[in-house]
Amino acid sequence: IRRAKGDYKFTAVEDWFHNNASTYRRADDTLLVSSRENFVVAVDYDTKQVKWILGDKTKRWYVEFASLRALALDVARGSHVPIGQHALSIAKDSNLLLFDNGTNSQHQSPAGFLRPFAEARKFSLNLAANLVTELWSYPGDMSVFTPFCSSIYEDAPLSYMLDYAVLGGIPGGNGVIFALTSTGEKVFEYSYPTFQCDDAYRSLPIHLEETAFPTSNVHLANISSRAFVGADDNASIAGLIITGTAPKSLVIRGLGPSLPVDGHLMDPTLELYNSAGELIRTNDNYNDTPGLAVIQREGLAPSDASEAAMAPVLAPGAYTVILRGAGNTTGVGLIEVYDIDLRNSSKLANLSTRALVGKGDQVLIGGVILRGNQINRILFRGIGPSLQTNGVANPLRDPVLEVRDQNGVVVKSNDDWQNANNVGEIEATGLQPANDQESAILMPLVTGEYTTILRGKGGTTGIGLVEMYQLGL
Repeated sequence: IRRAKGDYKFTAVEDWFHNNASTYRRADDTLLVSSRENFVVAVDYDTKQVKWILGDKTKRWYVEFASLRALALDVARGSHVPIGQHALSIAKDSNLLLFDNGTNSQHQSPAGFLRPFAEARKFSLNLAANLVTELWSYPGDMSVFTPFCSSIYEDAPLSYMLDYAVLGGIPGGNGVIFALTSTGEKVFEYSYPTFQCDDAYRSLPIHLEETAFPTSNVHLANISSRAFVGADDNASIAGLIITGTAPKSLVIRGLGPSLPVDGHLMDPTLELYNSAGELIRTNDNYNDTPGLAVIQREGLAPSDASEAAMAPVLAPGAYTVILRGAGNTTGVGLIEVYDIDLRNSSKLANLSTRALVGKGDQVLIGGVILRGNQINRILFRGIGPSLQTNGVANPLRDPVLEVRDQNGVVVKSNDDWQNANNVGEIEATGLQPANDQESAILMPLVTGEYTTILRGKGGTTGIGLVEMYQLGL
């Protein structure tokens, strides 16, 4: 530790022990400690004396140190000695359970044996005979490669939860978590992206049968809009409202080059205005934003350096986001707003986007991600003709609105709002469109991802407005 001089990283050569797990064995009052670099060591809980060591006998600890050699257990013929193990625990039958990663020492010489696969293993301990015997392993076919990140824990007797990551080596690959019954049947399996063990890789089974979870209304977690960004007054303009009393942390992105469409915006810029029309923040290239660390921490850094992003903390109120092309350039662009603090009592209440609605890839597309476990009503509006009263010279004459689910299936569509089958409910909100040719869809929605598409009837074009309002039940 003195030689480390504060360098305690995973890669530090002074990491000679690397304790990654500890557990207690009640049967003989023993504390078991896993040293990934060396062995599993058993310590008498009361006397603090080392009782035995289980590990690879080709490593330095055994080759050079006679005092440690004297404490080494033998491994029965046909059994595997654990190497670079993780997630030590005692099973219901008092046997030793661990994930054997097969990785030799990173900072010792001799480094020991390197096994090109990993397996979960259970061992019996016959201390009277100084012998360890492997009782069970999974998967048993040498198909798993996970050099460091893994775990296994027992739930019910002989039923296990396993988790391992970096299947393809470092870097890359996915993690997987699954459970096995006592008969070896896989109850569930879930795969998740990971990078160098950055995500969870030690999973304990817990029981929630009698747990009461708090209810929360479905609320907006992410809102977005994709449209053709024109020059000057034909920029893409998004409005958002934050309700509540607490400041809200957001990430706002303006994308273009990363969009998989022809004619995308080459160099998007973002402007953020408050309700008084004051410019409070701008960004051209996201790497230059003061909130870069927050954006990267949330995994929301755009994939192209010329795209824009910001991470404002906003007081409740109304705000406007304008997406333009640098130098008044044009193309298809995307505005995204992420709520990165969903526990906060303040909420994103609605989003509206005004843009030039064209044909094909240049229609106005809105996206919304809803989170929560209580159904809530969302009102979607497609506005066009009434924009003329606000000075818009080329409004969309007859907007048609669709709402689609995450599979792209049309959940509901509307041309003229008064033809909706729940027109009375729409009127009762007081938010019905001002023009009969405008569109409205009011529906209850659960947690999920939804897309709105606003286009002109018959392929017509013009400035259109799509809006999403979160309403009560």
